[in-house]
Amino acid sequence: MAAKTPRSDGAEQAQDFAEFDSLLADLGSESPTSNAATLDLKDVTIAELSSMLEALRPLGDRLAEAERQRLEALARIEALERAHDAETAARLESEVQRLKTALVQSDLTLARTKKKLAERQHVAAERWRELRSLRSERSRMHRELARLRQPGSRPGPA
Repeated sequence: MAAKTPRSDGAEQAQDFAEFDSLLADLGSESPTSNAATLDLKDVTIAELSSMLEALRPLGDRLAEAERQRLEALARIEALERAHDAETAARLESEVQRLKTALVQSDLTLARTKKKLAERQHVAAERWRELRSLRSERSRMHRELARLRQPGSRPGPA
């Protein structure tokens, strides 16, 4: 037989009193000890509930500590996210400034390049005209030379 604990003795005793009171009630009689038994039963129940609460208190404390740690972790995460967002914003602002500077520099380079291109196109156009003029002059001179080499041709005015 298993050893009885105080909790099981009290519970069994309370159950015995309840059964006894029930039997007396069925017989139509009031138990003289019913008030005392009810009080004893209530005392046993209160003792058991107190014991259960005491057993649950460390669990409740652990739950409260876990919730406190969770809230602290959430606060740290939020602070880190804010710090990260601030760093990211500063880094992005720096990158935007660098890109704006590069864009201005690129625009200046483009303007200089366009100016140089226009100058070179102008020079190339002048040289092309000179080349065409020289070709035309050469062709004219070849024709004149060919005419002068023909027999019976007279020298032209010089």
